[in-house]
Amino acid sequence: MRHFIFYLLIVLIPTGVSAKDDGRHIGGTYYNEFAHIEIRIKPHRRGIKAKINGHRWRTYRYIGDGVFDDHHGRLIIDLGHGRIEFNQRYRTTLVLSRLTSIGDYRYEGIYGEYDGHNYRGNGFGGDWYCEGTGLSLSLEILGHALRIRRHGSDWVYYNRYNDHEYRDRYGNRYYLDGDDLIWFSKKHRRSLRFKRR
Repeated sequence: MRHFIFYLLIVLIPTGVSAKDDGRHIGGTYYNEFAHIEIRIKPHRRGIKAKINGHRWRTYRYIGDGVFDDHHGRLIIDLGHGRIEFNQRYRTTLVLSRLTSIGDYRYEGIYGEYDGHNYRGNGFGGDWYCEGTGLSLSLEILGHALRIRRHGSDWVYYNRYNDHEYRDRYGNRYYLDGDDLIWFSKKHRRSLRFKRR
């Protein structure tokens, strides 16, 4: 009898795990406004199928911990709360948000609310100043991205990574810490704390 129960558990446990990780929970359409990338996702056995900007469907297999791989270095990572990360080998990593319906999405976070056309809320856009270095920057909110320009330089875009953090394509990031905005270099070797001007 013990052997029967043991064999039954061996058969049932993998079934429960594969049912949980089959990709149904992230099915839908995701969009990144800054990069104009749309990814449609549907469940597929042992993973998901994804269509990027209307191109052909590609199969991504579940490899663990919310990560799906297409065998060519492209990853789709479930970040939860209606967001995914699209990671291409040797290219930019993007965070995309789920569309509530095609062409319309909503973002709600600690910074206010964005409905695909208008930003509302207290916001943290505007001019910022670092007392230690004298650097100043201008910040604009673009839905799920930030556009930041330090004095005398070009605009740099940062994609929303989570409710408090935005990252650029090189891994540098801005983090909102209360009323302060903190910049971290890619490998955390440097940081700057900015205050609102």
